[in-house]
Amino acid sequence: MQHAIYLKLALQSLKKNYRISIPFIGGSIIMTAMLYAIVSLAYNPGLGQSFGGGYIQMMMGFGYRIILLFVLIFMFYLNSVWIKNRTQENGLFAVLGLNKSHLIRIQFYQLVVIFFCSLVAGIPLGICLDKLIYLLVLKIAHLDPVFGFYFSWYGFRITTLWMGLCFAALFFWSIYATIRTNPLEKLQQGKSGERAIKNRWILALLGLVSLVIGYGMAITITNPMEALLLFFVAVFFVVVGTYLLFMYGTTVLVSLLQKNRRLYYPPAHFISISTLKYRLKQNAAALANIAILSTMVLVSLSTTLALVLTLDETNNQIYPRQYAMEAVIGLTPEDTSSKQSVINEVQAAVNNAGTTMTNPLSYLLSTYSYQYGNSDRPLYVVDVESINEIAGTSLNPGPGQVIVIGKATEPETLTLTDNTGTIEIVDSIDKLPEELRFLQQYPAAGTLAAGHLDTLPPMAQNVHLMFDTPDSVDHQEVIHNDLMNNGSNTSILTFGNTESLKQDVFGMYSGMLFIGVYLSALFILTVILILYYKQISEGIEDKGRFTIMKKIGLDSGQIKKVINDQVMLMFFLPLGVSLLHILFAFPMLTRILSGMNMANQNLFLIVMLACFVIFALIYLIIYKMTSRTYYKLVAFAPSSGRK
Repeated sequence: MQHAIYLKLALQSLKKNYRISIPFIGGSIIMTAMLYAIVSLAYNPGLGQSFGGGYIQMMMGFGYRIILLFVLIFMFYLNSVWIKNRTQENGLFAVLGLNKSHLIRIQFYQLVVIFFCSLVAGIPLGICLDKLIYLLVLKIAHLDPVFGFYFSWYGFRITTLWMGLCFAALFFWSIYATIRTNPLEKLQQGKSGERAIKNRWILALLGLVSLVIGYGMAITITNPMEALLLFFVAVFFVVVGTYLLFMYGTTVLVSLLQKNRRLYYPPAHFISISTLKYRLKQNAAALANIAILSTMVLVSLSTTLALVLTLDETNNQIYPRQYAMEAVIGLTPEDTSSKQSVINEVQAAVNNAGTTMTNPLSYLLSTYSYQYGNSDRPLYVVDVESINEIAGTSLNPGPGQVIVIGKATEPETLTLTDNTGTIEIVDSIDKLPEELRFLQQYPAAGTLAAGHLDTLPPMAQNVHLMFDTPDSVDHQEVIHNDLMNNGSNTSILTFGNTESLKQDVFGMYSGMLFIGVYLSALFILTVILILYYKQISEGIEDKGRFTIMKKIGLDSGQIKKVINDQVMLMFFLPLGVSLLHILFAFPMLTRILSGMNMANQNLFLIVMLACFVIFALIYLIIYKMTSRTYYKLVAFAPSSGRK
């Protein structure tokens, strides 16, 4: 009987607070559906067996672990807003005689109801989403579609278990929050005046310094590998700076505006500025979260989309021929193999396959490691003879010397870590020649240079050979078997049709795009709910304040202007900050993408700006919807004196 009473009170509370409970339930359902869908895709056997699908599943397996953490954080945010907006209701329950144990039981049934709704509605929605995304991924990756119904029991178990753990954590946190607070005090808290805000100049200055450090790193770092290694360090400084500036810098700025008599004392600005200081203080964390999440959406979506859009161009540059082979020579002092002997051996295998080798392209490569500060970096040295032959150059470094290709580097001496000796950089070519674009895969992990390999410290050398055949028949298997089974003296590492190699790369990049889009969708959903909750929470809190303003003579037009000024600033301030973040991040992201073989900076800039415009339009729609709800709550709140 008692359980039925608590359940009834829980359901009545959910119904009464529908403006808060519906987004809570809806957000939980969407989290459940998206979690099931990505876990199901990560372990879908059909996708794993498809050509290139292994890379996609590898990326999804990494991505769904990120989403697990994100779901937990997001559920805690939903619960915190739910608890915050039920403090007065708990105070009323306390006045009616309910103690904290009774309140905890009501909260327990509420969370059970929301959890049950999440599974009942979220799993079927996740099944549909899983199938839709599965077909979309196959389409993006140029794989054959697979039709039919598929249900992932593993996805169901992981989703149910993790959502159950999330709701259990929410329940224990609710117990802690209920025990440490007094519901009656919370009931009276809204009637107390606002406390004076202290201007934390030092923390505001620290936030500005942190932001400048992050921006400075993004602008000044030019090496792709260094940019990749220090990217998250720069992100850390930007995140810290964003939070400190929103939490302390904004109130300091408003205080400075209040000291400007011309700006502050006119009636049009007085109310807006005086109340804005408290609004910024109360919503600083939410505004910072929106700015950071918006930046994450733009960065993840624009980078992955740019990579995929330029993938065909990049693949054609890296693999300009029909077949590609890599072999190693010089493993032992007795190894007398040469680049030409390897080419002759492959030529014989091609002839045995009933075809001929055309348009051959070959080069030698040695990989060294040199000391750079406290770390080691790879140095890829291509034989200068091949460079001159392919690009028509006349490079001629001396003994023990190399010329860096693809980026400007001051001449310096590199101390090798894998071999005794040094290598001297005597010159550099700022831009990779068009004929050598197939070498752009190497600077992704280090430095590319040209040199006479016979004058450098001894090292095993890799022979790279790419060639075409005059017919369209795929001779990959025949040539490969001949090289492997007919007494080859060469250590063949890889041989294959470059279309298959391109498909593997395309599968990996498609997986990256999918994860980028998936995370962006989650981040956008979070931004929407944060914005909605912020508006509703502020509307409930400001209802009494604007009622008082009506009583002292402000008409609806004046109140609406105050609301518009504040709502527009609170909405578009995070959007402006996110735009500033991505503009400063652009140089560093460009370096990272160039290290991933994408050299089309103009396309990346266009994609990033297009993503921002689309996101801004979505943001504007949310602004229109939630500002209307906020205005209804505060500007037309019924006055107690009205009859």
